[in-house]
Amino acid sequence: MAVNKQLDSILFGEVKWTERLLGIDLYETLAQKSRKVEWGSKKRKEHFCLFSKTGFTEAMMKRGKEDGVKLFKENVLIS
Repeated sequence: MAVNKQLDSILFGEVKWTERLLGIDLYETLAQKSRKVEWGSKKRKEHFCLFSKTGFTEAMMKRGKEDGVKLFKENVLIS
């Protein structure tokens, strides 16, 4: 997690170093956790990023594009 007080924005991220492709469930769990964080205004801008060793399911790739989630395979931005 990282915050930018000047922009009233917050970044939530999660890293999973596993051989399986990561799916929507990981993103949805992270989004649920983010709602518990009391920081910034009610209009804060939230950003999400996920890091994976192996990659993401097609469904997560699609959802990532729709929701603006940054997806990284190893250390390379793929979406």
